[in-house]
Amino acid sequence: LDSDMCYFSHDPSLYAQMASCTHSVYKFQKLAFPDMYGVKGSSIFMETLLPRKFGVQRAKIFEDIDRMINPDGLLDEV
Repeated sequence: LDSDMCYFSHDPSLYAQMASCTHSVYKFQKLAFPDMYGVKGSSIFMETLLPRKFGVQRAKIFEDIDRMINPDGLLDEV
């Protein structure tokens, strides 16, 4: 990694520039800016993250891509 890109300041334009270099499946219209970047909480009150099953996120992305490619395959039921 480039050491210049690893440094993050609180400059929204720099953040937007770095985010524009990220390739995604879908083009997003809004960019979330982390308001609380660099804030460290007390380890006493921090909750642990739930374990994630391997491959679930990848499968969800492929399902989304399939829905974009084949919109007629969508069901109008919940």
